[in-house]
Amino acid sequence: TDSAVVGFAAKSHVADNAELYLRYDGQIGTGTDNHVLNVGVRFTW
Repeated sequence: TDSAVVGFAAKSHVADNAELYLRYDGQIGTGTDNHVLNVGVRFTW
């Protein structure tokens, strides 16, 4: 069977101490799909 693994990530600083992030990972194949999506806010101090 054929399958593909895909993924991407992005982040953006919205303040001096905060950033938004997004990450997607997926495996797509005949009869099987797996998807993971992480979205969040990260604060530092």
